[in-house]
Amino acid sequence: MLMTKDDQEELQEMVTVMSEAFVRKGMKMNVKKTKVMVFEREEAVTDCNIMIGDEQIEQVNEFVYLGSKFTRDGKCESDIERRVNAGNMVNGALHSFMRSRKLSNKARLAVHEGVLVPTLMYGSESWV
Repeated sequence: MLMTKDDQEELQEMVTVMSEAFVRKGMKMNVKKTKVMVFEREEAVTDCNIMIGDEQIEQVNEFVYLGSKFTRDGKCESDIERRVNAGNMVNGALHSFMRSRKLSNKARLAVHEGVLVPTLMYGSESWV
């Protein structure tokens, strides 16, 4: 889940309401998995002290949410780099497999179309 607010007090209120709703349903928000990030264009970092009960939520400079990397400066370069690197890792892992003389051209094509192309296309989704 992603929550956005323009100021710390509104975000704290939203987190408190959500946490109380979880408790009413017999659940608990996991403070270790919950993060806070302030989007800023400047180099200076604004502290944002959000609490769940008596525990402070960790403030981070970047995180991955639903497969996309968010950074505090709001730029997408590191997300694109991460996705390109994922494609390169798949390509590298498949290199010796694809060069095997025991592999038929039909099998090579199936691996190319079924693994490599989808990974590269996933990487390009953030460029558009």
